[in-house]
Amino acid sequence: MSLERRDFLKYVGVGAIATTIRPHLDSPQDAPLVNEQNIHPDFRSNNPGLEYYILGNGLILTALQVSPKPESGTHCGLLVSSSEHFCRKLSTYLFHPERGLQNTRFTVNIDGKGYSPEYDKTSIRWEYPDNVPTIVVEWTAGECAIREELLCPINDSALVRTVTVQNKSSVAVKVTGTILLYPNLMFFDEYHVDRERGTLAATGYAAMELFCLNEATPGDRHLNVLFGEIPAGGKKTSTVVLTVNHPRAKFEKKGLPAMLKESQKYWSQRATCETNHGGLNHLFHSAVAGIRSAVAHSGKMDAGIWQYNFEWVRDQSMMAAASSVCGHSDIAEASLLRMLDRSIDDEGRARDASRHRPPETIELDQNGEFLYAVWTHWVWTGNDAIIKRYWPKIKAAANFVLRPEFLNPATGLVKNSREFWERDTGFGVKEGYEHTYQVWNIVGLELAADLAHHMKEPASAQKWVEASRKMKNSFLNRNQNTRVDGIVVESTMDNRWICPLQRDIGA
Repeated sequence: MSLERRDFLKYVGVGAIATTIRPHLDSPQDAPLVNEQNIHPDFRSNNPGLEYYILGNGLILTALQVSPKPESGTHCGLLVSSSEHFCRKLSTYLFHPERGLQNTRFTVNIDGKGYSPEYDKTSIRWEYPDNVPTIVVEWTAGECAIREELLCPINDSALVRTVTVQNKSSVAVKVTGTILLYPNLMFFDEYHVDRERGTLAATGYAAMELFCLNEATPGDRHLNVLFGEIPAGGKKTSTVVLTVNHPRAKFEKKGLPAMLKESQKYWSQRATCETNHGGLNHLFHSAVAGIRSAVAHSGKMDAGIWQYNFEWVRDQSMMAAASSVCGHSDIAEASLLRMLDRSIDDEGRARDASRHRPPETIELDQNGEFLYAVWTHWVWTGNDAIIKRYWPKIKAAANFVLRPEFLNPATGLVKNSREFWERDTGFGVKEGYEHTYQVWNIVGLELAADLAHHMKEPASAQKWVEASRKMKNSFLNRNQNTRVDGIVVESTMDNRWICPLQRDIGA
């Protein structure tokens, strides 16, 4: 018996599917299953040459993918998700198993011929009109120049995509654009088309709506954007909006001009840096924009976009500190509150991978990094409300690393059986001194002493500053591959890990 899917499915774009089922119940070993259904390479985040432009506002998270060759992924493919729900590329809201991100591109039809962006005919860069981070994509379609501008209004869960078509030929051309709403069917199981208003909507795990602010006609899964006839040398512009959990009616009630005004005000209040070095300027501005993109309004942040789907105090602390420095005090406060409410317990233990671990494998650097983040927020904003509200828990975080199971009282160094790259006894790591654990607690305990002085607790300040100084002295002034208080030690793990050959390092 042979049952084959319709042949035309074999030819639907890159990664199209065809499945052949041949049960042969009597002798299955003679006819192995043939399965030509393959997932699109867009699901991988690190294919050769891939780059991403990440854009978001704490409500919606988007990324434009740049790919130099088809086998690495879809060039100018768009990833969309909610900032509050971590995901892999595979589970972003517009991913299609066999077509990847192909359905997410804006395509143009000029006098009956279709075009989509090609890598060697595309320029992609950041621009900051009125300080608002904007991805600009410029590409050619026949004798027309296409310019796409993508931005997220700061307070609304929407991606605004403005497309301008400029006719560079000597004759008039007729132009239409096409944009699809083809949802990830693992998460969106209902679809609606409002043909009167030209709105496409998908609902399920979340809700998305796609609509055009200019003239367009809806199809079953796409909008035809009507640029009409463009004279020689002329140009026309149209704006398409994709929302996540944000109805079109709500978007239109506020209106795009009001959203842009709010965005301009917000971004004008962030830190800025201009030098005579273009690369440094780019690094700073993209980092400031990226911080807003990566952290949800709740303070939630994946420790590795499209990878871990978990939270680390280490990563959130670094983000909170950076947010304070670059003027994102709202993000810093949300991050600190989330850590204090969810990730630092009453004993002062810090979560990694969204869980608490036993003492022998806890990542001790996180306490120091958390204290550094609290101090940085305080000195850059002048706001001590979080310190006053959560002082017992902040104290616990400082005292936690000084507990007997971690601290060698003779040297002041902290130890356990897990190093920075998370290798533990299962990898042959013995109990010992991880460099990173010392560095960040040297820093964190010293800064915690500043916090204690501010809270008028001189005893805690004295305890922590003395612990920091002793740890620092032992860390900087003791040679590796020698003795720590009479115990021979060996340096392993790329000189990051000092591990006693004796088990009892306090002997």
